[in-house]
Amino acid sequence: MRNSYLEKMGIDVWVLRDRPEVDEPVAVEKVETGEFQLCFLNYRTFGICISLDYEQEVISPAAKRFIADIALSLNGGGHKPTLNNLKWPESSRESSDGAGRTPGEAVSHRMSSLPPLVLVFGDRAVDIIPGLEPDESGISTLDGRKVLALDAISDICQGAQGKRNLWQRLNSQRGSS
Repeated sequence: MRNSYLEKMGIDVWVLRDRPEVDEPVAVEKVETGEFQLCFLNYRTFGICISLDYEQEVISPAAKRFIADIALSLNGGGHKPTLNNLKWPESSRESSDGAGRTPGEAVSHRMSSLPPLVLVFGDRAVDIIPGLEPDESGISTLDGRKVLALDAISDICQGAQGKRNLWQRLNSQRGSS
């Protein structure tokens, strides 16, 4: 079955190759050059970054409630976030903020306006942010900010275990900040 699929794609030979040995690590720009949309929420004491579908105009109601619960647990509530969406490449054409910038520079510029702790939800958002190299615990330092790479909100909300893991990670960050 796999061979027929590969033949339909025009791939005659499928060879598994070893990774080449590299003496020094190669810096790879993780930002895609295609379309993407990130939503940045600034709660003054922490920030959140999530990826949205390109056509999506706002955060879904379920995601909003989830993020509000996180804000309540971290901030004690009361603070409405400032929202800052980056829709690429549309933002590069519409505002002077994106003019002449690469996608990576535009994302880095938006990240630089966030507080010292940033929660990034989902692999897609993590992959778009240049220079973000989370360790095995999902923590990265980027321009002096502690960035916590987390599962996508939809994955976390699928069951009690995902929420429990998130709560434990947030509590451990609260104690180390």
